[in-house]
Amino acid sequence: MEGVPPINNAVFPSLVERIVPTNTGAIIFTVSDIYSISGSGTASSPLLPLPYVPGIGILSYNALHQNGSIIGLFSSDSQFLVFDPSSGVTQFGFPIGDQFEKSNWNPQNAYVTWHVAGSQDQAWYVSDGSTGWFRLNPTASPESGLTWNPFATIVGGAKAVQSIEVSPGVHKLLIGSTGNGPILKRDLTTNADNGVAYTAFFTIGSIVLAQPGQIAELAFITTDSKVVGSRPTISVLLGEISGTFDPLDRWEDDPPQLEPSQTTYAQRFYLLDADSQIPALCRHMQIKVSWPAENAANELLSLTLFGGYAAEA
Repeated sequence: MEGVPPINNAVFPSLVERIVPTNTGAIIFTVSDIYSISGSGTASSPLLPLPYVPGIGILSYNALHQNGSIIGLFSSDSQFLVFDPSSGVTQFGFPIGDQFEKSNWNPQNAYVTWHVAGSQDQAWYVSDGSTGWFRLNPTASPESGLTWNPFATIVGGAKAVQSIEVSPGVHKLLIGSTGNGPILKRDLTTNADNGVAYTAFFTIGSIVLAQPGQIAELAFITTDSKVVGSRPTISVLLGEISGTFDPLDRWEDDPPQLEPSQTTYAQRFYLLDADSQIPALCRHMQIKVSWPAENAANELLSLTLFGGYAAEA
């Protein structure tokens, strides 16, 4: 490189993917380790590369982004980590680490970006470079901590995902398609991908309802949701951790003895046998909440299980 004194060079034992400038020096991210370079670049104060965080690397320039002095990265071994030069590395991706180890997550294809668009949208976005992303945002008050949102599968796919300043002080989360197509942006005023509506669902569980020696008796599940778009549908998986969910087709307004709410969809989904009125029995269960493909901001406000316990015979 012209214009650089010959003394200002360094050799690293593994491929350098990205250099991040900080107020304490340059942070060098290789495919296997993190190094730091400090010094003034003079004969008396040469640039000196030193191991900073051994054993952590990245396989792509795009797998790293900065939030001020904080650096988020998707590592060579499929971890989402947050690196603070003053305090070290924290594994923010541990709660969903099993998801990052699935076949569609290739560290060479991953994109990481920190996005701020007003007070409603401040989060890390970790994309697989193919189908969509996981979103990590601060947990809403009064709780604290961090919350991973369910995976967002983008209709038509999502390759490059980056927060870009499109005008002074205004940032948009831009999404590049996996093939020929327009550059899209995250838009909180619509619930469609490039004009195409998508289905929405999430699964809760497994929920442990009874301890060994007990059996849970389930009568019904109640839900409250906003009067926006369609009512949710509920399906359950009793006593299993994988398999086919059974839809709860028999429901009525909740509570049935009062007039239906005008501002919420208040529903009671029955697990009782329609003829015998015998409750469903299990020790643990999963619950799936779903909405059809529609351009609507569906939102579940509450979900409650009603039942009791019985001792084993």
